[in-house]
Amino acid sequence: MTTLEIKPVKEFDRVLRAPPSKAVTLRALFAASIAEGESVIRNPLLAQDQMLAIRALRALGASIDANENEVHVQGGATRLHGARLHAGNSGFSARMLTSLCALARGESVIDGSARLRERPVAGLARALRELGARVEGDAFPLRVLGPSLEGGECVVEGSDSSQFLSSLLFVAPLAARDVKIRVADGLVSRPYIDLTLDCLREFGVRVKSVGAGASFFVEGQQEFEACELAVEGDYSSAAFFFVAAAVTGGRVIVEGLRGDSKQGDKAFLDFIERMGCSVKRSENAIEVVGASELAPIDVELSDFPDLAMPLTVAALFASGKSVLRGVEHLRLKESDRLAALCEGISAIGGRVEVNSNSLVIEGAGSAGRNLHGALINPKNDHRIAMALSVAGLKVAGVKINDSECVGKSFPNFFKELGA
Repeated sequence: MTTLEIKPVKEFDRVLRAPPSKAVTLRALFAASIAEGESVIRNPLLAQDQMLAIRALRALGASIDANENEVHVQGGATRLHGARLHAGNSGFSARMLTSLCALARGESVIDGSARLRERPVAGLARALRELGARVEGDAFPLRVLGPSLEGGECVVEGSDSSQFLSSLLFVAPLAARDVKIRVADGLVSRPYIDLTLDCLREFGVRVKSVGAGASFFVEGQQEFEACELAVEGDYSSAAFFFVAAAVTGGRVIVEGLRGDSKQGDKAFLDFIERMGCSVKRSENAIEVVGASELAPIDVELSDFPDLAMPLTVAALFASGKSVLRGVEHLRLKESDRLAALCEGISAIGGRVEVNSNSLVIEGAGSAGRNLHGALINPKNDHRIAMALSVAGLKVAGVKINDSECVGKSFPNFFKELGA
């Protein structure tokens, strides 16, 4: 493991390009592996999660040729066969593979890291069983026997992860009968479902949303159509550079971000505007200029869980108390992100408190009064490492242990940060 010390800067002033979207690339890889014929994914993100997905999809029978410019996928549901699969700590891949293996011929086992075995999947397994799938177990490793997806009606829990619903929506079109999915307990991270539906449309699949997204109707026996698509820039990763400009009073231009994107995390721009930053939006780039003093913020984040990390750092340098609400499901991510954030912020002298469903941050002001350097353990979580690294642009002596963990979503992060 490599420990990296972050060098403080007077102002973060950069023009850079956003990495390709992690979420869009993963969805495209799975859809292309189901689609009949050859699909081409241009400008893909090929970070750790994507490479784990590619390895698993190849094991199931898809032919995938990948380089940094494009990925060629020769797919088709009839090509899929059972396999033993390892998803690492990629919750999305593991949950997608669980449903996909219900279409494959034979026995599959889906497993992953020690942390993945702690992450929820029981709600997805129950919903698949309601649709006829033979899924054994309620935690990873799971055993799936296929093809066994019949169709019908199911109920899926939406409060732990939107990935349960995304996984079902990807395989429902190939069920023997029509599928109706009802979402129980509310749905977190709703914008990620919009990305799923957008991807399915690209591959020619029809899904009807009923009752403002409380349920979904999917015709069975559809076919995914091979296609070519380009992956847009990632707002979730770009948010860390927007914060870098915000907390240093600097200026950043991030290119490759679509103004009409369905990514929910573009809401981050609205949040930092409320905190006093200047934001200029164009068709394919975003400019953010920091404020001399950031205002505190009180915001609901249940639809934008990945924004809690960069927004916590912005709030740390604000002029008062900020409250981030709707964050309880962050305990179920790559790490217990609420605990990891509190530990990291406290280590550098910040004051933060976790309540049942909120994170309260006492702002240290633009000067970062009473903040100091420390060795940060990011808990093998890419977003924790990136967030606390941005704090190190203002606070001397911040060191990130296991800095390689950013490779899960943004291998070039520290190069772009100038660290």
